[in-house]
Amino acid sequence: MSITDQFWQYAKEAMLSACYAKTDDDKQALLDLAQTWTQAALLERQSINYDSPAEARAA
Repeated sequence: MSITDQFWQYAKEAMLSACYAKTDDDKQALLDLAQTWTQAALLERQSINYDSPAEARAA
């Protein structure tokens, strides 16, 4: 599993956990965490695209 895929998985887990949070504070903290992991995944994907040759991006 790539690091980008791991970040997406962490975001998904945080989002799902937010659905079951007992308090509004816990829910908000988990949603913030999901947002952070989503941003990390997007940045990682972007850096891979800039660092890789065009042929690798097309694959």
